[in-house]
Amino acid sequence: VLDSLDMDYTTTIQQVNDQIKNVYAYLESVNEYDLTDKQIGGIIRDLKKQTKAAENALKTLTGDGISDSEYSEMEKKLHDQLTSFIDSTKIPETYKIMLIDLLPITMSQILPKKEQFAYLLQVMLTILVCSIVLFHLARITAPHAVRSRYPNTTELFDPLEYYSKDSPLVVNMPELFKYTQIAIERLDLLYDLLFAGYPKCDNQE
Repeated sequence: VLDSLDMDYTTTIQQVNDQIKNVYAYLESVNEYDLTDKQIGGIIRDLKKQTKAAENALKTLTGDGISDSEYSEMEKKLHDQLTSFIDSTKIPETYKIMLIDLLPITMSQILPKKEQFAYLLQVMLTILVCSIVLFHLARITAPHAVRSRYPNTTELFDPLEYYSKDSPLVVNMPELFKYTQIAIERLDLLYDLLFAGYPKCDNQE
């Protein structure tokens, strides 16, 4: 069926994996440990902006939830997108009509109910907050992971001398601790969500 719809999931999965590899490759390539206060400040600004956006979305979801009208609108948009997708596939017109006619039944069977969708969205937003914080913290701290514990004597790097109270990294440490705490709290929330499990609807066993 998927082949007849001209859908290449192998390529899609490969693209996602490539993006993940790019992130890892970037973090592994970060070797500039001697960041200035301005450089660290720039990373922290990115961290603040992106974390605030994700946290606000999470707060809105957990506070207001998803209204019936919002969920219906999402269903309608998905239906329209799937209809457009089916129309664009290289299959006989008869099959296109049949698939489009079956969309309401198919969507009702595979789509999560509103409460389940809200749960999945909360999990994804929680993961997003953690990912944002940990990524930007890694941009600053990754080069220090080995250098500070196993200094290379040929580089004339003395951890006791470098990590002074005037070091840009040490000066900004309170701010980094604050976001580390946010990541820890969100990880706790994620564990709670996963432990609670996927909510069941009234018509599910």
